[in-house]
Amino acid sequence: METLSAIRRQLNVIFLTAENEGYWAALRGRFAALAENERRFWRENRRFWRERAEAKRMRQAALEDDARVLNDGLQNEQGPPAPDEAVAAFEDDVNNLGREVDDLQRDVTGEVRDPAAGPPTGGSLPRSGSILARGRSHQQVWDAYIAAARRSAPEGIEVGIYRRRLPNGEYEYAVVQGRRGAVSPPAGDEVWINVSHYHPGATQEPGLRNPAPQDLDASLRDYMRRPPEEQGPLVQTVHSDTPGGLRSVEFGIDESVRNRPYFVRLPGQAEPLRFRGLWPDHIRSAVYGARGDLQATLRLFRQLDPTEYYAGWWARQFGPIGGGHVPPGSIPTAAGVSAAEGITESVAEAEE
Repeated sequence: METLSAIRRQLNVIFLTAENEGYWAALRGRFAALAENERRFWRENRRFWRERAEAKRMRQAALEDDARVLNDGLQNEQGPPAPDEAVAAFEDDVNNLGREVDDLQRDVTGEVRDPAAGPPTGGSLPRSGSILARGRSHQQVWDAYIAAARRSAPEGIEVGIYRRRLPNGEYEYAVVQGRRGAVSPPAGDEVWINVSHYHPGATQEPGLRNPAPQDLDASLRDYMRRPPEEQGPLVQTVHSDTPGGLRSVEFGIDESVRNRPYFVRLPGQAEPLRFRGLWPDHIRSAVYGARGDLQATLRLFRQLDPTEYYAGWWARQFGPIGGGHVPPGSIPTAAGVSAAEGITESVAEAEE
């Protein structure tokens, strides 16, 4: 509860900052008159800060309610069936919220909160497969997703958003910690469909700004296993940070377009690029055999027709054999592909 109280105080500061230009200036150490561009920055961003803070305040209040229910149950010996796991999950939710509020305060004021305000919320990256945040809309989990993606990017680790359809017809969204070069849906029997995932390394290597061919391979599986109530094209998004800011590229499956079901829509383009396939069937095992080796993957894919096979187009978006910018193991693979799938022969065997 101490951490939640500290988060509440932190959010109050953010709300005040969004309402009072002078308070915002003081928190940023500006006691002289603000320049016009600074005032304009505050005016243009204050509503966005307030909306983000309001969403986090709702989560903070819900977690306080959860804490009371959990504490009362444990005291009355009416706690959950696995109390240790429930407490650990609750603490994870609190710490994840704390990190998100830290990121929001940094955006607003350029400062992080005083450590004396409560226990620290930082630390090493969560383990792969951890659910970092949950919500009932993409917007509710967006901040957690971007914050986690940027924390994980220096390690070449991906982060994704998945959704599942609930019995009442609503959706639950979850931010999931990935691993180097991939992210997978939450464990369990529920059907989780990828909504978006983040590619690290795109600032140095422009080719990583696009979905990997293996990402579209995973899209086809999502398309086939999604709930029957969902009809029409499956649209997913890959995000990346570039020198020009956050970049979003849509991709997915649209079987209404005869013989070209795979598509990628680049920023600013009204019509997507469409492809007959990802790669020829006979090299599938070589594709997954080359997982993690960017240069071998690009050599393999650059032999393909870029107008027919998405892998051929994708490989040509990189510099000369990747330009040498990307650390080994950081090549994006797929948002939900098993590490062992399809590995039956080496690239060399496929090229003979």
